[in-house]
Amino acid sequence: TTFCTRPSPSQPPQAAGAMAEEASQGRVQKVVCFNCSKRESFTPSSGLKTWRRKLQTSYKLTANKDTLSLNRLRECHLLIIVAPRDKFSALEFDALKAFVAEGGSLLISMTEGGEAGLGTNINYLTEEYGIETQSDAVVRAVYHKYTHPKEVLIQGGVLSPALDQAHGRGGSGKASDSLSFSFPYGASLIVQKPAFPILSSGHLAIPLHRPVAALWEGKPKAGGGAPGRVCVLGSTHVLHDDWLDKDDNA
Repeated sequence: TTFCTRPSPSQPPQAAGAMAEEASQGRVQKVVCFNCSKRESFTPSSGLKTWRRKLQTSYKLTANKDTLSLNRLRECHLLIIVAPRDKFSALEFDALKAFVAEGGSLLISMTEGGEAGLGTNINYLTEEYGIETQSDAVVRAVYHKYTHPKEVLIQGGVLSPALDQAHGRGGSGKASDSLSFSFPYGASLIVQKPAFPILSSGHLAIPLHRPVAALWEGKPKAGGGAPGRVCVLGSTHVLHDDWLDKDDNA
């Protein structure tokens, strides 16, 4: 697997110097790494091709198939973990927490049934940041657009005004003016401070008004460094080729 290098305290002087030169010339490209070491349900080459193509226009993409270590994580800015079906070791959890503490970002997507349904132990990590995936399934209370009850169209579920504003929506304050998104085969979340929910199941899905996506953000780093971030999404299928371009998902 090929990796690009992210600035880190342990880099040799020549690498740090090269990165500094690139930064001064505006040539540093953000690196997004897909983890493929835990039998993830989908990968950039299987199920996530559309998302991969969209990301490639702005980021350098890599994939990790080895045991997660801090040195390897330092070679990316964002690590994406897509519905893992194997368990993480204590050493891997330590590496992931150190990565976030240094300013790295994590995006973790789950699926219906939560970690029990997947056979993983990722809640052990996300609970450290106030986010836990439930062992449930979000279902539509009434038929609307999609025939399967677990293929849920959520309207009025955007809890972060910034998301609507970024897409020129939500100015009227009406739910109908907000983004709508399909949420297939997903689970709800329990969210506690300092984390906060950014998407909910809305008023027509069961469970009602439950978080389905949440974000934790660390404190800004001294010297202007980016804070660490952890985002958990209750549905992995939202990112799948069959769903990414439906409704306002993309």
